[in-house]
Amino acid sequence: MSLQNSLTKAIFAVGFFSVWILSSAYAQNWVRVIDTPGGDPAYVDVDVDSILKGVDGLVYYDMQDDLGASSTAIDCQEQIFYVVVNGQADLKSRLYPVMARSESAKKEADFVCSRVS
Repeated sequence: MSLQNSLTKAIFAVGFFSVWILSSAYAQNWVRVIDTPGGDPAYVDVDVDSILKGVDGLVYYDMQDDLGASSTAIDCQEQIFYVVVNGQADLKSRLYPVMARSESAKKEADFVCSRVS
């Protein structure tokens, strides 16, 4: 076996292993937090594996509802949701400060915030 063939096989093996590790490192674990047919929203699913507390103190997570999928951040102390843009919360957005008082938003906030320390 030539050195070139050995190197090609080694590079392929490392590349395949890297892709396998990266794809399994972000396994999605969707949980239905809200299920109210005919409600607004009708459902909210949260990817439990995506929940993490940022250095800014906000909790980031991926969610999807009947309007689509998005990345969201929440201030668990104030229960204020923020839009996530390019991986960071847009603090100017202060999304849903009133919505956080709704029953469905409170369920979502309680679920997400209970999973971080």
